[in-house]
Amino acid sequence: MSEIKELEFPLPLIHLNGNSRDRLLEYYTNALLALQEQALVHFNQIDFHPRDYYPLGDDAFSEAQAERLKVYESFKAIQDYLEKHIEHLSS
Repeated sequence: MSEIKELEFPLPLIHLNGNSRDRLLEYYTNALLALQEQALVHFNQIDFHPRDYYPLGDDAFSEAQAERLKVYESFKAIQDYLEKHIEHLSS
């Protein structure tokens, strides 16, 4: 008997009234590629520099860095979500 792994969130169940495995796999793969090849690339190209924040006060740049890190972690959470779906649909 295989061990039942507790999931963080439900993953799609392939059945006759739902989308096909191939279609869902294509959708999730396209979303992952767009995130990696477009959103993350462009986000990382933003010239993020203290010179744009120093007039706002001594803590402004560190606060902006902290917020930027939260946004980057959100990108990673989306990537993990998509990858888990792709792994599930590929098996």
